[in-house]
Amino acid sequence: MKVDLKKLGIVINVRKNTLIAKSIQPPRVGEEVFDAQGNYIGRITSIFGPVNAPYFRVKMERERRVGGYLFRGDKYGR
Repeated sequence: MKVDLKKLGIVINVRKNTLIAKSIQPPRVGEEVFDAQGNYIGRITSIFGPVNAPYFRVKMERERRVGGYLFRGDKYGR
């Protein structure tokens, strides 16, 4: 499956299976999140903070080490 990645945010904190990130692009609750290699990380569960610079919470599929940028993906070939 091919995933077209677009930069979404940068990781701020990871605890167990929850990740907090600072948004670069406006996020949407329920949106799928990927790492730089296109691996699925999880889904956005909430958005919080100031409107012009929001943060978002991701419920990760499993505990893992994640750092750097996060990406949104548009899937093709389902």
